[in-house]
Amino acid sequence: RQDHASVGALGRLTESPHDAVARAALRALGNIGSPEAASLLTDRASTAAIPTSKPLALALVRCADALLRKGEREVVEHAWSHHIPRLMVIGNFALTAGVHPGAVNDWFLAMYVDAVDG
Repeated sequence: RQDHASVGALGRLTESPHDAVARAALRALGNIGSPEAASLLTDRASTAAIPTSKPLALALVRCADALLRKGEREVVEHAWSHHIPRLMVIGNFALTAGVHPGAVNDWFLAMYVDAVDG
């Protein structure tokens, strides 16, 4: 439903000891795709145990995609994240999903203001 008012409650559910509940909450946050959901997902990624779960990585990607579709380009284009979510979450997701490393590099260069091609 993309109910923005449910972000806080869903955030609490992401810490559920029940895997199915936590996964569903992450999926819902990704689908909501609001700046608040993005912030919550980024916070979860920066504090998550390594390796970070694939559902969290998928939620982050879904959220970024939803923000772009809604015209929230500034939130996505001017994004900065700690190296943990950037490399461990997104990098782990890309590796698991079989994304070509060159495509991942191009995406990082396009998405992060402090990315450097070296």
